[in-house]
Amino acid sequence: MYIPRTKFLILSISLFLGLASLLSALVYSAYRFTEDRRLDVIRARESGYLAVSEQIIKRAMFEPIADLNVVTQLPVVRHYLNNPNPENLAAMTRAFLAISKAYRRYYKIRFIANDGIEIVRVSRQQNLSYVTPESELQNKADRYFFKAAMALDEKGLYVSPLDLNMENGKLEVPYKPMVRFARHVYDDNGNSKGIIIYNYDAQEMLDELKVVGSSELAEALHVVMLMNEDGYWLSNGHAPEKEWGFARDKSAEVFGNQFPSVWPHVSQEEGGTIFNEEGMFLFKTVRPLDSASLGNWGLAPQSADDGIAITSAQAYRWKLVLWLPPLSLSKTSLSAQAFTWPLVILFYVLLALTSAGFAYLLLQRKLRRQLQAEHMLEMERQAHTDVLTGLINRRRFLELAKREIARHLRRPEPLSLMMLDIDHFKRINDTYGHATGDEVLKLFAATCSSVLREIDLFARLGGEEFVALLPNTTVNQAELIANRICKAVALAPVLSENQEQINVTVSIGISRLTDEFPGLDVILQAADQALYEAKQTGRNKVVCANCYVGLGTCDKNKTSLNPI
Repeated sequence: MYIPRTKFLILSISLFLGLASLLSALVYSAYRFTEDRRLDVIRARESGYLAVSEQIIKRAMFEPIADLNVVTQLPVVRHYLNNPNPENLAAMTRAFLAISKAYRRYYKIRFIANDGIEIVRVSRQQNLSYVTPESELQNKADRYFFKAAMALDEKGLYVSPLDLNMENGKLEVPYKPMVRFARHVYDDNGNSKGIIIYNYDAQEMLDELKVVGSSELAEALHVVMLMNEDGYWLSNGHAPEKEWGFARDKSAEVFGNQFPSVWPHVSQEEGGTIFNEEGMFLFKTVRPLDSASLGNWGLAPQSADDGIAITSAQAYRWKLVLWLPPLSLSKTSLSAQAFTWPLVILFYVLLALTSAGFAYLLLQRKLRRQLQAEHMLEMERQAHTDVLTGLINRRRFLELAKREIARHLRRPEPLSLMMLDIDHFKRINDTYGHATGDEVLKLFAATCSSVLREIDLFARLGGEEFVALLPNTTVNQAELIANRICKAVALAPVLSENQEQINVTVSIGISRLTDEFPGLDVILQAADQALYEAKQTGRNKVVCANCYVGLGTCDKNKTSLNPI
């Protein structure tokens, strides 16, 4: 009994892995204490990296706020706000350009007047800072950030959510993560003059997060992930292609889908550590714009009349996660050390041989059952097939015909039935022998099959009697098909064993499914009566039981029928 090699290998490997997992679990309990201590050390070290990552975020969000506070108080800016002449505008533009070149973290630095018109725009592209020509300055009066900033008083600070930059309504590629920081500015008399807004390049902060804890000698064990409140990745050191799912309309690319057992803890708790089969997760909620965070940098309000009020602070409730995959955790495990393998090689070789033996026995048993099933299917096929002609037999025809009529009743369409009987077949058998009679039956079945369609049901009912059920066929069409069968049979004589030509003809009775003839038994009986009439009135002809006209003999080129 042949056993396929591929299946044998797959089953052997599967059995081996299953047994290996079970036995390895028993071995695992022997060194659990050592592993627990090792994980405690890793947890303490990664907690330090988590704190460092939090400080990177808070520092990165503080710097634009500090820069914006400074620039709004620069003398050249104050001079322009108090006296907006060309000379002061040029001086303020030069200051913006110098800031852009020095800090290199701002896509754009702009001054926008009260009416929403950009007065100054300094842009940075491909490490070059430049002043946008006056002809390219735009009206931003309808933009959300302008309206939000203009609604603030002089102590207010607007911070937009961290998002991807868009140009002309489309995401800019390559992606540019950006935050807008804006202040509503006034002259010395308290008159509103517009807003100063920074478009902050957050990519540097996100890139710095990804390398926390790594060095030139070795990569960090962890992967740093930063998500918003909804679980969308702002930074993903493991799969960068899944970042910014909310901006790319990829609602499935969230932390909760990749780690469904971890996300409920991360989303609802301030911080903690989770260890499961997916690895170790250290997480913390980061609020870089709350008063406590800014207070560490000297920006938090000290009283009701002092400092700044920040809008959009609630949007900056981020989730910082350090994920250590199982592979990273195992780097320092005893099981990963080279000296442990010689002790287990022999064991696993014996286990593999045992798995192969079991696989062989299981496949042998499965193959034996499969052969038995195939034998049963072949027997069933033979039970449905006429052995001599290869057509379906009477029982199978009745089963399929009932299904077809049920389908017809659900969706009425023309349905016709033909009963066919070879003329003088008994005389052929008596004169030329049963072997020749069998050849006549086989050739007749093949000839009729070549005329009929694939959708027609053609069966041998017994002896020289055949039946054909014709879906989507009117009696006019059935008559044409019957005449073609008559002619095809007449043009296909059979040679006897003595090479004597035997001319064969056929008589056909037709019926159709109607309200008066509603079922299979009824139209079979009607077609059989029509066939009997064809036999009694001369043979080699077609008669329709419920067509209201006589069809004539088979040798006519076309029989005139009224469409029914």
